[in-house]
Amino acid sequence: MSKILLIFFLGFLSFEIFCQTNLIVEVDGEKYSAKQKIILKAGSYEILFHFPENPNYSYRFQLENFENQYKTTPFPTIRYTNIKGGNYVFHGKIIENDKVLKEFKSEIEIKENFWEKWWFWLFVVVFAFLAVGLVVYFWFLYDFRQRMKTEQIRQRIAADLHDEVGANLSSITFLVESLKRKSNGNFIGESANSTVLLEKISNNSIESATLINDTIWALNPAFDTFEKLLERTKSFASSLLSANDIAFSVENNLPNSDFELSIEQRRNLYLIMKEAINNIAKHASANKVFLKINLAENGIKISIEDNGIGFDANKVYEGNGLQNYELRAKENEIEVKIDSKIDIGTKIEIILSTKNH
Repeated sequence: MSKILLIFFLGFLSFEIFCQTNLIVEVDGEKYSAKQKIILKAGSYEILFHFPENPNYSYRFQLENFENQYKTTPFPTIRYTNIKGGNYVFHGKIIENDKVLKEFKSEIEIKENFWEKWWFWLFVVVFAFLAVGLVVYFWFLYDFRQRMKTEQIRQRIAADLHDEVGANLSSITFLVESLKRKSNGNFIGESANSTVLLEKISNNSIESATLINDTIWALNPAFDTFEKLLERTKSFASSLLSANDIAFSVENNLPNSDFELSIEQRRNLYLIMKEAINNIAKHASANKVFLKINLAENGIKISIEDNGIGFDANKVYEGNGLQNYELRAKENEIEVKIDSKIDIGTKIEIILSTKNH
């Protein structure tokens, strides 16, 4: 037992002598000899270099690949933290009275994290360029599709203009030819019929001019806001209804009417309201009309009410009024509801979605 204690004592003594005469490297509490190359896994470490202690000594050191020059300190322990991956060589010198007593050298290799490798940043740069390229590509693709959509809308409007105005102009031509034929005969005897024909020519001409005017207005970007749409609707309704001795009032409860609408949405919404007001003037026998605008979930609600004779919405009527509501509403985030009661009046509710505007 005494031999074991003696061996242990001698080992401990030799270790103390070694520590007092050599450089000791300590990594996160674990000690290494400076003579061996220390290889560490990737990570963050606290690395201490312990010089032999002596109050008469000063210490000069440099961690190669981390520092560019030597530093001098009176303290025997040098501490480093958060050293990134790489190969380092610690050079240490013991100085007494400006004389180098002993030099030390210790090699340390810390494995690099993947983000510290050269190819990782190359990958980041390439990925960033690809991401920017994709963003630019999809932006141009979106812009191109929007332009195509706008062009399709314009073509559809042009087609509508061609069909409707063309039909009216053809009708005008036919009526004029009919008048010419009548003028070759007994024109005086046919004055009543001629008056009817002239009235039809006048109506068709007015309808054609109005349609052209509405189409030009719909295509003009200066009128893209709901406020401009409301102004035009009020102007049209006031003019038409006052000519038929129908009182007209507007109640706008929106905090802000200056939001934009798409060309298609603005055009369809205006034509629905115009159709509703036209039907009131022609068929409702009303003396009061109310236009109300209120906020609704994800949009706004427009109500057009009259106190006319009403009708049965379930019956099929001649003309395209009710069908036009449905066709135009389906095209662009517009919902139309019709509530009519005989001898009470009609209420048309238009729900306009503005969640994308």
